[in-house]
Amino acid sequence: MTYKIEKDVPLPPPTRRGNKKFPFGEMSVGDSFVIEGKEEFYRGRLAASNYGARNQKKFSCRLMEEGGLRIWRVK
Repeated sequence: MTYKIEKDVPLPPPTRRGNKKFPFGEMSVGDSFVIEGKEEFYRGRLAASNYGARNQKKFSCRLMEEGGLRIWRVK
């Protein structure tokens, strides 16, 4: 198989899907929300860490005694 090499084709701008599952973009410092379900705990922690790193924000996560994972925006 051969490929045709093309010149001067513009690279489209990057697109970010954004995180529609968790409300990180809508949170102010001091806001929090709870994630239910053990499988979602890991996704929530990772999503908070990744979103914070990309957007210069910080989040803190804690397992709650009554169940669930609570995520706070701290910066």
